[in-house]
Amino acid sequence: MEGFAAMTIKTSDTPYTENMAMQDILSWSDTRPGWQQDALRRIILNGPLSDSDLSELEAICVGEETEFEPLEEHHLGKGAASGDSISITEIANPKQVNALAENQKVTFHSGSLNIVYGDNGSGKSGYVRILKHACRSRDSNPKILRDVTNRSSEPQSATIRHQRGTVSNEFEWAPEKAPNSDLSSVSIFDSRSANIHVEKTNDLAYTPFPMQVFEQLSYACTEIASRIDARIKNYRAQTPASISAPKVNANTKAGQFLRQLSANSSLDILDRLTSLSRDEQDEFTGLQSDLAQSPQKAAARLRAHHDRLSAAINCVRNLHDAVNDDAVSAIQALSSDLADKRALSKTASEQLFSASPLPEIGETLWRNLWEAAREYADTDAYPDKKFPDAEPEKDLCVLCQQPLSEEAVGRRNTFESFIKSRTRANEKAAQKAVDDARNEFKQAFVSSDFSHSLKRLLEDEIGAASLAEKLRLVLVTDRLRYRSICKSELPKTPQVELPETDIRSITDSLSLRAKQLSADANSPERVAVMSQYEELEDRNTLADLKEDIIAEIERKSEIASLEKAKKTTAKRTVTDKNKEISDKLITDALRGRFAREVTKLEIGSMPIELQKTDRNAQTYFRVCFVENPSEPVGDVLSEGEH
Repeated sequence: MEGFAAMTIKTSDTPYTENMAMQDILSWSDTRPGWQQDALRRIILNGPLSDSDLSELEAICVGEETEFEPLEEHHLGKGAASGDSISITEIANPKQVNALAENQKVTFHSGSLNIVYGDNGSGKSGYVRILKHACRSRDSNPKILRDVTNRSSEPQSATIRHQRGTVSNEFEWAPEKAPNSDLSSVSIFDSRSANIHVEKTNDLAYTPFPMQVFEQLSYACTEIASRIDARIKNYRAQTPASISAPKVNANTKAGQFLRQLSANSSLDILDRLTSLSRDEQDEFTGLQSDLAQSPQKAAARLRAHHDRLSAAINCVRNLHDAVNDDAVSAIQALSSDLADKRALSKTASEQLFSASPLPEIGETLWRNLWEAAREYADTDAYPDKKFPDAEPEKDLCVLCQQPLSEEAVGRRNTFESFIKSRTRANEKAAQKAVDDARNEFKQAFVSSDFSHSLKRLLEDEIGAASLAEKLRLVLVTDRLRYRSICKSELPKTPQVELPETDIRSITDSLSLRAKQLSADANSPERVAVMSQYEELEDRNTLADLKEDIIAEIERKSEIASLEKAKKTTAKRTVTDKNKEISDKLITDALRGRFAREVTKLEIGSMPIELQKTDRNAQTYFRVCFVENPSEPVGDVLSEGEH
């Protein structure tokens, strides 16, 4: 009927209404992730989600945006919460709304059905558009045009008066103004809304608004999950082949770390694996050289290196021991002992030869002369006699070639007694000890050429640069101390401790490697050397890939975060809540009443009913034939019945 517009303006008294369902959704939203709370608000206020909405919700879901606006009671209206009925009583003073006259009003009775009559173009649809915008409508885009005949820039507005229970309220409506919480609980239905129920010409479908909310939320879950999948796919596409298909052994520590890379992989462990010490790098270089030639030749070379190094280390130790503080103290003690015994010997000679006509009898030069005379007498002059035996006035002095007097023979015997005395023997023994110590000290000397040769052996042939540097410092300081001792000076340069642990490690390693290379290919020794080589080789590979590995760990961390966010897009909870509310809204009693009302309308000869179907986490209700539910209703009913 063109002249009439009919609407129900009072909330239903049905035990479980859509408003009550919306209140359930509000309570349920508190248990949902932040992005779903915001999505529910957007869906309820604005209808279907736009691409911009989905992008913003995606950012909230993955944590790029931490701020979100949850669904709150004023977004729904408080009528459902309080249980009071909401009745619209008047729409007044419309301004710039279509061609509605200003200072006019439409009044409604709050207790019954109201029928508004007017000719075509009298403004009925304009008032309905105001209500559709201010209240809840299935029409997702209730656009209200301005008065095209009035060029005024005055903003659109109207006054809507309503009652909650017995309390009267007034709302100054404007298109851009936030919705009134009471009016948002009122549903407006018109011919445009009816088209929403008729989704296909052969299918009269009815989906309550709360179910449409879940439908949109389910769609958001699917879409955001798809977008997260795209992000994950993009991250995974960035993984280089060196990481996704690493050329490392599966049984090495480095290989296991790389093959088991995850968001939780430890950067500390990565640092330890990629940080090869100088000794480890030298060992790797040596193993590379060993395995590059025949095992027997490599073993022979290693044994030769071991022998040369051992001999050189003995020389280093001899020098080190010769110039240490204990050795210096020992030499000082021997020299001091010699000086003491020499002084005693001199005192004894002075007492014995005080009457001698010549000085320094018994001193070093004199003793040398005496020993030379002894050797000449015993060997050449008087081989049949033992010096200093002589016959007075018959034998000659071996030095002056003059006959020996009785006094001269007696003096010779006195000299010999001194030479053979204990004091002289002690002095001689002390001198020998000093001479032996000095000879041993001289034998400990190493040249600079020796130092250079040892450095080349360790660095170039053995591959032990770290030990070479340590021994260089030892030799430099020990040679300085040696030079000071030779000058009879106390060494001022402190000694550097011998790196015994490193020496033992290198020599043992040379022996072990030679043994391993000499063994059979499948022997435990050979397997061990190959295993060590693979460990060091893979650690070097890992070091080359370190930056890529760190980037991959970061990517995997992002992926793990996205996968965690994706779990919030699971639709199971949404589906369960949708089913719970749909079961309450569309009860068997309601289906029965629907059937009775259809019967009263005398629509065709075949009974129809409201049937519930679930599809893709959404619940749908459609009108269908009781006996032939698959038969298209739209094709069977007449146009008027449809």
